[in-house]
Amino acid sequence: MSEQEQIEQCNKCKETATDEVEPAVPRPAIILELAIDTEADMLKKHNSGNGSVYSSDQGYDESQALMDRLQSDHSTAGSDTNADPTQLNKMLAPRSRSRVDSTGHLAVSLYGSRESLDSVYSNAGEHRRGHIQITGEMMVSLQYCFKTSFFKVYIKQCKDLAPVDTRRMRSDSYAKSYLLPDKTKNGKRKTKVKKNTLNPHFEETLKYCLTRGELETRTLWISVWNSDSLGHNDFLGEIRIPMETWHVDDSALKWHPLRDRCEPLDSLIVYKGDLRIAIRYSKVENETKSKKKKIVEKGVLQVRVIEAMNLTPLDVSGTSDAFVKGYFLPEKSKGMKQKTPVIKKDCNPKWNYEFQFEGIQFEELAERCLELTVWDYDRITHNDFLGGVRLNLGRGKSYERSIAWMDAQGEEMNLWRALIEQPNQWVEGRIPLRDSMVSHFKK
Repeated sequence: MSEQEQIEQCNKCKETATDEVEPAVPRPAIILELAIDTEADMLKKHNSGNGSVYSSDQGYDESQALMDRLQSDHSTAGSDTNADPTQLNKMLAPRSRSRVDSTGHLAVSLYGSRESLDSVYSNAGEHRRGHIQITGEMMVSLQYCFKTSFFKVYIKQCKDLAPVDTRRMRSDSYAKSYLLPDKTKNGKRKTKVKKNTLNPHFEETLKYCLTRGELETRTLWISVWNSDSLGHNDFLGEIRIPMETWHVDDSALKWHPLRDRCEPLDSLIVYKGDLRIAIRYSKVENETKSKKKKIVEKGVLQVRVIEAMNLTPLDVSGTSDAFVKGYFLPEKSKGMKQKTPVIKKDCNPKWNYEFQFEGIQFEELAERCLELTVWDYDRITHNDFLGGVRLNLGRGKSYERSIAWMDAQGEEMNLWRALIEQPNQWVEGRIPLRDSMVSHFKK
């Protein structure tokens, strides 16, 4: 066979092979087009429903424009199967939480609430374009039950709230409360979300369990938020009521104007949790070595460390290995120190452990101080301070001398007074932990 005949036969084989191969179908491009339509529909549905992460109509126009641009680029590309996901992600990144994977699919990532435990203000609404003008009022009533030690916050309704969805003039609102300075997750209470209204009727009771003396040291903080399905909750106003100004017999429903954000909450006392204890002074029989000597009445100070609540987690596991140390000041020698066992991996440890300080005269109770401190145990390095309390009469003096540690306040002082007034009886209390044992008195 000549060389020319070989070339002709080879060309015929190529033509035959080309006819047998099925034309390529641009499937990735079709998938991309369908995915874009789905994303656009979802954004449109979201913006027409429960509010938007964008500002009013402007946000929807921008998101729709983005989708139009993507579809236009895709149409221009035709059946090009080599669309660059990196370029598409750059286009999506500034305005949405979407990405295009290596196969050309448009992946949507929906996140829950991003509210930080370190702050009672949600950071999600901080990045809105513009500012929501705070309007409206909240109707609230307060009640304290001495029998059950429950403080009840009844949130009836709000009216004339600011609209987050300005086109449809509506918001999806809920209220949440704290008893400052407790800013922890355990101290938060929330109502249900009332959708599509600027005049929501909540009619819910939020409850807190604490003593009347402890309540007087707190500030009730109630804020109203717009709930967003993407976690970008918008601040709609707040009220604050110092409990020391509230009369316990006043349980009437009252309107409170919603205000913009007040001073930073970081300026308030840091909440470290609570310590629940019971104490008793037990008198013993009179003792004397000689009839000529004056009889001195001595007794035993009993301290039952029951439990701690809402301790700060310091370990990697999100817990603490807590124990309590006790001194009866001014004695603070190593031999006078009392300690509970360590309860591991628990921010709400229960000890039910008893200290005893013996040989205490009844008159000494007015001049001395019971100091209890909570610590996180660390086997390798030093133990970490979790909080503490000091129980005394809070006069700043001991035996007529100015003493820094005689600085009890609030529930600390109330519990110590009850001990002196009721010898031979157990008295119990739940006391907020101090964030520092530095004296309240200025030197």
